[in-house]
Amino acid sequence: MTISEIEAAIFHGGVGMPAPGVAPPAHPNPYIAPNFEFIAGELNSEVIIIEAPAAVGKTVTAQHLSAKTDSRLLDLAKTRVGAYTLRGAVETTAFHEGRCPIIVDALDEGALLSGDDNRDEFLRTSRDFILTERSVQDRVKVVFLGRPESANWAELIIAERDGRSPVTICRVRVSFFDSDASKELVRLYSRTEVDLLFDKNQIDEGEKQQLLTQIEGPVMAEVIEGYFSLLEDALQLDRGHLWTDDVGRSFAGYAPTLAAIGSLLAPVKNPYALLQDLRLNQPNHTAWDVIDQVTHKILVREQQEKILPPVRRAAKGRIPEDAYNSAEQVEYLTQVVMHRQFQILWPNTIEDAFDEPVDFERYREVVTQQLPQHPFLKDYEAANDVLGSKILCAAICSGSTTLYAAAIDGVKNGLMDLMETAARQPFLWRFFKSEMRADRGMGVLDGVYLGYVVSSYYNDHEPMHGHGRLT
Repeated sequence: MTISEIEAAIFHGGVGMPAPGVAPPAHPNPYIAPNFEFIAGELNSEVIIIEAPAAVGKTVTAQHLSAKTDSRLLDLAKTRVGAYTLRGAVETTAFHEGRCPIIVDALDEGALLSGDDNRDEFLRTSRDFILTERSVQDRVKVVFLGRPESANWAELIIAERDGRSPVTICRVRVSFFDSDASKELVRLYSRTEVDLLFDKNQIDEGEKQQLLTQIEGPVMAEVIEGYFSLLEDALQLDRGHLWTDDVGRSFAGYAPTLAAIGSLLAPVKNPYALLQDLRLNQPNHTAWDVIDQVTHKILVREQQEKILPPVRRAAKGRIPEDAYNSAEQVEYLTQVVMHRQFQILWPNTIEDAFDEPVDFERYREVVTQQLPQHPFLKDYEAANDVLGSKILCAAICSGSTTLYAAAIDGVKNGLMDLMETAARQPFLWRFFKSEMRADRGMGVLDGVYLGYVVSSYYNDHEPMHGHGRLT
């Protein structure tokens, strides 16, 4: 399913009537649309719920739909909502006729800004408002965008009927980007990273323009192509199968992966040298290094962009700089994979690092809210086999108490299922090998993990497209 099909469904009602005095946002430029997967319902339903994991461009998709269809955009990350907010945001008659649709973005952030109760009252009164006039049930009136958990909760509330005919609902999921979109998205993330470097005074105006010019040039296009070739090699895929293989596309077409690659390429001042290095070192460890760097970037991004900023904004005291570092993240991720996301065990050292108890409570609230939406996860499981192996390797090397207890106990659960899956693939061993090569002070491998790592090692002995093995 494409973005155009969703646009056409919204246009069906004859749009162009946002609430008086409200202008749709400017069209995001550039906008690179992902693919979409149909889940249930019909596109001409009264409510379309678009679910997407973290960092896949929900906000720009919401802006695009609003601008493209001349519909009002209600961003819950910026606007506090509660009972009857929707009723005050639209022209009543046009809304019920499907001529005044509204795009509601950031269901997840809305819970943080307005509180769970106010967000839920907004959803309930929105449902009740739709149910007050049922003459038109086959035109789009509201489009909600949120991460899977929030999308599920929104559907649960909107679908309540109270004896009346239910609101018609369509569920859509943002899918992975295809080859062309992925390459363009890498460029987009690179441009964004260059702007960020300039804003932080890490580069001057001349350097900024040089980097931006390089990003658009043919050499960088070859570098980006080379990176995807390395991903294909590292994943042991046949030539040309990166975008058709499930594991390949779930990693290479995944927005956090593309964002990480873009940020890695942004500061490169000599793309010619990088391209030459990619060509010369493919037979060696370069391919897996790309994946290792990408996964590390994702962990840093979660800490620096998703968790610490909202905690610092409301902080009463000092916030520890290493809060939510990689080791802490993977400790929580192992608990989610074990389906303990609602009873996370917080290390005492973390709580003790905060000067003010109220800041730790806010920190715990933000982490609890964001953790199920971590880029390494999808529906409380590892997002894909590569990221699942990264979780396990990082947990092993950081001394995760959750993983160790699960391995010692030996009882079947989601975490041990992930360990058994990783043992049948080479990715766990490769991440482990990267840790050893980097000499990150991981210490001695505990014997409880030895069988899994060795098994993964034995699955890494296939030739790589005539290039030999990664070493």
